[in-house]
Amino acid sequence: MLNGKWGAGKTWFIKKSLKSSGNKYLYVSLYGITSIEEIENSFFEQLHPILSSKGMKLTSKIFKGVLKATIKVDLDSDGKSDVNVGSTVPDLKLPEYLTNTDNYILVFDDLERCSMNISDVMGYINHFVEHQGYKVIVLANEDEIHSVEGKYAKVKEKLIGKTFKVKADIKSALDNFISDIKADKVKHFYQSNFDYIVSIFEKAKFDNLRHLKHSLWDFERLYSYLPNSSFRKQDLIEQLFGLFLCFSFESKGGNLSLESLISLNSGKYSGLLSKEDNQKKTDFQIISNKYSTINFGETILELESWAEFVFHGNVEQAQIEDSICKSRYYQDENTASWVKLWRFFEMNDEDFDTVYSDVLSSIRDKKINDVNILKHIIGTFLSLSDVGIIPESRKEILTSGIVYVDFLKNAGLLIKNESFEPSFMRNSSWGGLGFHHHETDDFKDFSQYINEKTEESTSDKMPEVANELLVLMGSDNMEFVRKLIFSNNGPNTFYQTPILSHIDVGKFVTKLLSLNSADFRMTGVMFKERYSRDTFNQALKSELPWLVDLCKALQKEQGKLSKKLSGYRIKSMIEDNIQPSIDIFKINS
Repeated sequence: MLNGKWGAGKTWFIKKSLKSSGNKYLYVSLYGITSIEEIENSFFEQLHPILSSKGMKLTSKIFKGVLKATIKVDLDSDGKSDVNVGSTVPDLKLPEYLTNTDNYILVFDDLERCSMNISDVMGYINHFVEHQGYKVIVLANEDEIHSVEGKYAKVKEKLIGKTFKVKADIKSALDNFISDIKADKVKHFYQSNFDYIVSIFEKAKFDNLRHLKHSLWDFERLYSYLPNSSFRKQDLIEQLFGLFLCFSFESKGGNLSLESLISLNSGKYSGLLSKEDNQKKTDFQIISNKYSTINFGETILELESWAEFVFHGNVEQAQIEDSICKSRYYQDENTASWVKLWRFFEMNDEDFDTVYSDVLSSIRDKKINDVNILKHIIGTFLSLSDVGIIPESRKEILTSGIVYVDFLKNAGLLIKNESFEPSFMRNSSWGGLGFHHHETDDFKDFSQYINEKTEESTSDKMPEVANELLVLMGSDNMEFVRKLIFSNNGPNTFYQTPILSHIDVGKFVTKLLSLNSADFRMTGVMFKERYSRDTFNQALKSELPWLVDLCKALQKEQGKLSKKLSGYRIKSMIEDNIQPSIDIFKINS
């Protein structure tokens, strides 16, 4: 038996060893195997690839005969070893090359992942060892067996002659993984950071080489999205790479979920002032202690971006570049004071006094026009208050924040940006930096107040924006369509914003009927695409009354033009696009 943790390299080691030794072997993974028949099918396919191919039809009698003659298994399920094949095989007159398995080694992998009772599988394996004299190698993670199979130890004692412990050979494996990388720049980067990769892997303590291999593959993709200027800043790349490896290893090891990664920095300052030794450690403290050489206080990319990439593989190049350029590695005299203050824990007293005074003045003089910057400032002030660096209480800070939100609303500055997307109002981060204290109840209340006032401002502005959209319908119909549907090509500005209900139906019909045939058809396609996704329809349900009114208005116009080609086009749009859209909402209501 070869015993070792998942991902330690057992399968790779045994296959390489057997191949280099020249030994013939039959390999079967027991992962998910539910019956002996599946094992025997695997043997047959390896021994007789031609006979088991789709083009070759074998009767059950011939199949059993060939397999019984080859490895002498009990295919009749009668409890006998079937060493003597009986009359079936002699009648077939099988040639020796189909039945000779002398000196074959049988390899059974993933024992702990077999869906059958492991004791029964071991008994089946024992048949080959005790009755047929085969040499057998079993690969397993015994840590996962003892917890579910109480009888395993007794069965193993009877069957297994020698057990070897397989440990991950990180350096040899890493050499092998790097050699498989196709991009020369990435390969050179990994070679230059070889020892750094080894150190992070050893700190993770999962000893899972599969984690390492997949992580290197993943980072190769992220590497291609990094701005060229970042490679001239070695400290930045090392920090970024270290963060990625930690997040990747911890997520693959089951210690880090998407939600806990997004909220990681919520525990950054937890316990700074606490004297309690038994205080429960936050995720931030746990991961910081485990990977002590990495600064998790500055994640460079937003934690939401990290989570999207680590768990879903999603990456936004523009967002990555923006976040990196806002990091302290690019910080200079042009860096905004609020960004510098966000990193107050790394500042000296003199610089802090200057920067804090500048940020405070920007609030008093009403120079802050972006509500997300305001959220960063308020969150940072809360951290400063908690550690006793500024005298204001949390309540005083949040009250002043609410007053400032009201100012932004009254000044017409509190509306969503052009995208009108809910993701604009991020809950935990913005601009490549996480909001301090975004996880606390009072900050959540503050954020909710901002959201409510933003929705009010946006609603007030919506009729004006809707009229601009109506003009676009005639001047650039394709751009009009792109703004209203979800796709990977185009602005997608209003794909889940019920803006159509703010357009006068009469004006819309007039504009629609003035379009050429191609734009008319494309507008019909827009309706079909706009309501094709249930995910967004909940946000668009307020458009139903508008659609009903539009349908009635078009039916009226179609009645006037019933004998015209234009009337037929209107009828087709109603039947193919408008009415089906109405039905979707009625069915789901």
